Amino acid sequence: MLQYGHKLERRMITSYDKYSILDCVEDCLRTTRCRSVNYHQGAHFCQTNFENRTNEPDLYTENYGWIYSDIEDWDKGIAGACSVSNCSLNEKCIPKPFGQYTCVLSDCGIPSNEGFSMEDIQEWDAIGIARGIHIRCALGFNQQGSEFFVCRSNGSWRMDLNCTLRTCPVGYTEATSNVTKTCLRFVDTPTLYPNATLDCKKDGGDLIKLDTEPLKNIFLKFIDGYIDTTTNNNIWIQAEEDGE
Repeated sequence: MLQYGHKLERRMITSYDKYSILDCVEDCLRTTRCRSVNYHQGAHFCQTNFENRTNEPDLYTENYGWIYSDIEDWDKGIAGACSVSNCSLNEKCIPKPFGQYTCVLSDCGIPSNEGFSMEDIQEWDAIGIARGIHIRCALGFNQQGSEFFVCRSNGSWRMDLNCTLRTCPVGYTEATSNVTKTCLRFVDTPTLYPNATLDCKKDGGDLIKLDTEPLKNIFLKFIDGYIDTTTNNNIWIQAEEDGE
């Protein structure tokens, strides 16, 4: 239930000072989007998260002084009347007397326009009301505007980031590999590696390794007209030794 010395990084809804760990858990249980908590014992500091270690294993790290816990491990009854609330995904339940409750906005949601990337989110970024988060454009998109978003009191983001899909220049083929868009140009003239590198740089690009199936398939389509498919031709692209 309590994972000592661990923390989920960069997926925060909001944070609180001078909280006990039970206060932290209760707040998460009352916040519809909350999936886990980080708690620092020495500082009595609470962070509620919109993801958990199962969904974001790469962000689950060892961190001395912190305690991590998945909210699904806790009894919902801790939240009192809010344990049966029907608050919306971006709302938080506030208990009232006589078993009543009310719902208030908790956050602005996860920015998810086409081209947005969460790779540059910083340690103290959060999606909660009055908090801010750093979002940039993904590779393959042109970027205009600020990378810093501010969550307004009405539950909407104040932002002016605009990500537009780059189009490939004439002679290039668009490829998508591991969600990253890129433009490829194949040359059928034999040359040495240093010369090929210079040619690419003059054109504003660089040589890449064809290390994913989508990239390999695009290359194989390109060379399809240059090989005799009636014979057993082996095509060598690149080799690497084990462990490298």
